[in-house]
Amino acid sequence: MRSSFFRCLSLLFIVGLLSCTAPEPVDTGIPRVCGQDRTSIDFGVVNIGESLVETVTISARRVLSMDDHLIYTLILDHPDFHLWDPVAEEALDEFLIDLEFPEEVMVSIRFSPSSGGNKSAVLVLGNDCDDLSLAGRGGVVGEWAIDGQPTEYDLYDIWGSSTQTFVCGDHGVVANKVGWDGSWSVMAGTGISDIPILSCWGFEGDIVWFVGGISDFGMTYAKAHRYVLAAETWAEFLQSTMLDHYGSVWGASECDVYFGGSAIGGFMPNFAHWDCVDYEEFIIGMEYDPVSGIFGSGADDIWAVQANAYDSLYHYDGDKWESTKEAFMTQALYDVWVASGGETFAVGANGAIYYFDGTDWLDHTLPSSTDTLFGVWGANAMDVYAVGTKGSIYHYDGNIWQAQTAPSGVTGTLYAVWGRSANEIYAVGEDGCVIICRSGE
Repeated sequence: MRSSFFRCLSLLFIVGLLSCTAPEPVDTGIPRVCGQDRTSIDFGVVNIGESLVETVTISARRVLSMDDHLIYTLILDHPDFHLWDPVAEEALDEFLIDLEFPEEVMVSIRFSPSSGGNKSAVLVLGNDCDDLSLAGRGGVVGEWAIDGQPTEYDLYDIWGSSTQTFVCGDHGVVANKVGWDGSWSVMAGTGISDIPILSCWGFEGDIVWFVGGISDFGMTYAKAHRYVLAAETWAEFLQSTMLDHYGSVWGASECDVYFGGSAIGGFMPNFAHWDCVDYEEFIIGMEYDPVSGIFGSGADDIWAVQANAYDSLYHYDGDKWESTKEAFMTQALYDVWVASGGETFAVGANGAIYYFDGTDWLDHTLPSSTDTLFGVWGANAMDVYAVGTKGSIYHYDGNIWQAQTAPSGVTGTLYAVWGRSANEIYAVGEDGCVIICRSGE
């Protein structure tokens, strides 16, 4: 530790998950002496052993007399919060503010948690500046934490590019955030009416699909929208009069996209394909049962699952779709994920997990589990997550499935799981819940 009169400084601290905003000052009609560009900082989740730097700018806004300076000393007495010199990269015991009008100084603030959990602190800036509220969370490697609640409505799916993440759900809600440490915000101008958006999926740097269903004079019809990442524009793709809704979407390429759903009536389609020229609808399995999940490793290796306990698993080899059935496959399935090597995981009711090792299907059903699993995703075939009812989370390490603990208060259904990498995993579910697991770099 050391003292300094540098005008650049940082502050090391552990902070809480929700930021606090200082109360608005009373307007006395007298111009303020002290200026600042922010009254709170929320660092989000930062893993133990990592750090994140933010800044606040302090300025002298007026002069009382020719000799007046804006002078006061910043002090922060906390085991995990320290004023910081970014040049020498050392912590400071105190920092002297000494400004003449119209000078300003940029105060850097470094959050480097030494323990997990919600943290908060207040830095008293002095004079007539507002106090600076600091907030964030110390993340534990492998620990799930609440990442936000962009809406009060249920969220059904999640997908992201290398730079931003999208969630979708009830009442046409689509929300996104930029970076893992960004803030969630509901997207405006989508053109999506008050309908459930059940699935989303896209291509890096290109198009994101959002699909669901719309009610029209007592009937429901499948509907799809597209968001162009580069142009940041929305467009309605189509409304099917044959499918009740779209519940899943996946593509091998921009011009090889599949949509799954359920038929409006008997002998009507529950599946569709788009090749950038033609849109074709057809039937897979039981038309009344929704095609609830689609995924593949390529154009000639695609799996689809249905929410029934009879013939719930279908494979496309680039030529035709065929049913796959093993004696142990007795549960409705809701999602499927395929690794780059073709290893496949399908999940469903009563803890059902069916695993294809590239040659044979194996029964990985969770013993004595009554959890319905609605989502599955993996970083690779030996690092796979499944989520479902009652906030259930399970992880597969290539050997066994183990239960993981959801954040405190998360007891509702989790409908989907997705990761940008093995180190950044998300799950979404009831009441707009979004949780994240940061597993280190």
